[in-house]
Formats: sequence, C-alpha cells, structure tokens
Amino acid sequence: MAVETVPIAHRHAQRREPWPLAIGGVLLGMAGVLAVFFGVAVSHPDPVLVADAYAASGRYDAALRAAGRATALGLRLDLTLAPAPGGTRVALRLLDREGEALTADRAWVHRERPTQGGLDATVEAIADGAGWSAFVPLPLAGRWLLEARVERGGETIVSQIGVESGR
Repeated sequence: MAVETVPIAHRHAQRREPWPLAIGGVLLGMAGVLAVFFGVAVSHPDPVLVADAYAASGRYDAALRAAGRATALGLRLDLTLAPAPGGTRVALRLLDREGEALTADRAWVHRERPTQGGLDATVEAIADGAGWSAFVPLPLAGRWLLEARVERGGETIVSQIGVESGR
C-alpha cells in the first residue's frame, strides 16, 4: 500500500483564513450604515446651514441678551401666525407681567431662510388697534425663521418662531 505524502506548504494553501472575509464584511457593513446616513441627510428637505458661523453667534448672543432684559422687565411678545397665500400674516402684541397689552414705539419682522442665502428680508409692522401686524412673504416652500422685534422705550423685545411654508 502506497502512502501519498503531501508537502506541508500545499496543506496550508488549501486551508482558508477567515480574516479577509471578516474584514470585508465589516467594511461592507460600515458602507451600508454610511449609505443609510447619506440617504437620511439627502431626503431632508431643508438642512440647516449657516454661511457665517461667527456672525450667527453674535446675533444669537444679542437675542439672548434681549430675551433676558425682557424677562427682567416682565415683558413678552405674543405672536399669532395666520397662513396666507404667498406668505403668512403675523400679529404682534407686547404684553406685561399680567398679560395686559402695552404700546410700542416700533415693530418689525425679519424673515430668514436657514438653508439659502439671499432671501432674508425685513418687513415693517403696521400698528393696529390690538398691537402690530405684518404680512411676511415666503416665496419658497420649506422652513423659514421669523424673528419679530418690538421697541419700547429704548428696549427691544425679540421673539423667534420657525414656519413651514408651502407644504
């Protein structure tokens, strides 16, 4: 009876190592997770972008200071939004601690599209019997940020609200 001898190098060549397949599987899994993240990011209609983060932080700080002063004075700004064709109608009322309406010197609404530059605009509000009102045109569908400001006796009271338009 003849015994066949196989060289040792040939025996190792027939055995498969699991590491290349395991590493390949992990890399494919990571690529799948990244594809899901990319799909979620692309599917969101309005990603929030800031062109100038330094300037945005200064505006944010100013809004926080104004909110702190208004709270210390017991003032708040009541906003009522009513969707209208081509935009939204904003009613503003300045209220004291007890909820009584106060008069103001000036009021305006600033619109900002967080995802797109060049569409920011400020609309002066018109005084009416109950406070102030303004029609803010929203030319594109999507998310808008409205910042209402009222001046009274040298103090500025600010209120921000997000609006979805055209959906």
